[in-house]
This record gives sequence, C-alpha cells and structure tokens, in this order.
Amino acid sequence: MQSIRAFVPWTFFRKLHPFNAELLKSNAMLVRACGAKPADGSILRSRGYLLFGNGVATLLPQAETLAQGLNGVKGYVMEFVQKRDPRNVAYWEVQISVDQTRVERDWRIEASCLPPDSDEGIHFTPLVEQQGKPGQYFYLTCVA
Repeated sequence: MQSIRAFVPWTFFRKLHPFNAELLKSNAMLVRACGAKPADGSILRSRGYLLFGNGVATLLPQAETLAQGLNGVKGYVMEFVQKRDPRNVAYWEVQISVDQTRVERDWRIEASCLPPDSDEGIHFTPLVEQQGKPGQYFYLTCVA
C-alpha cells in the first residue's frame, strides 16, 4: 500500500462540482473525478475515487469561509493511502493526520481540467482522473 502525507487546502473543495461528492455513513465522503462526454455533454464519472474519512463532509458547508483563512488554518495535512475495494477498483483513502507538521517534500492536492505533465512520479502523483471535454484530474504535486 502506497501512503503519502499531503496538504489539502480548503480551496481544493471549491474546485469540486456538485456531482463529484457522495456522502456516506459517519459523514465520510466519496469523491469521483467527472468529465463531459464529447458527443452529448453527459457526465462521465471515474471508476476510481477518493474516500475522505469520517467527519470531513461536515466541514464542507464551511469550506468557503475556512478558505479565507480567518481562523489561521488554511487546510489540513492528510494521509493518502492507496487501496482496492472488493470490486478491485483502486481508490485513495484520505484521513486527517494527527501530526499536522508540513511534509518533507511539501506534497499538496490539486484539481484540474487538464492532466498534469508526466514526470514519472517525481513531482506529480496521479490520484483519480476522468477524461472528457473537459475532463477532471485529481493529483498530488510538489515543488521541485
């Protein structure tokens, strides 16, 4: 199992579409990447997903206010662990880390409608993607 500690800024949640997230028990949240089908514009959803742990969803209604940094916290360091569900679908379990000190390589999550440049995992770690026109890509990135 691959595990990466990365910073998740509140601004990441601004980049999600209403149809990205699905609430689960205990306020956990399943997030899929979405894209638009070129032929008719219908929504495509990724097979893989991010599974944000218990309680993260309760913070989403406050994400806009929290992103302004009024409380001094601009996000959280979270632990990303790659796993497979019973259907053999790859996903990333994401939990807030007990240790909130910034990480050595300063990884952070990003969302984009374009795929990141491939650099063999040195500065980008792909998490979940859905191709389309536009597509959506979630990945971890760090400064060189």
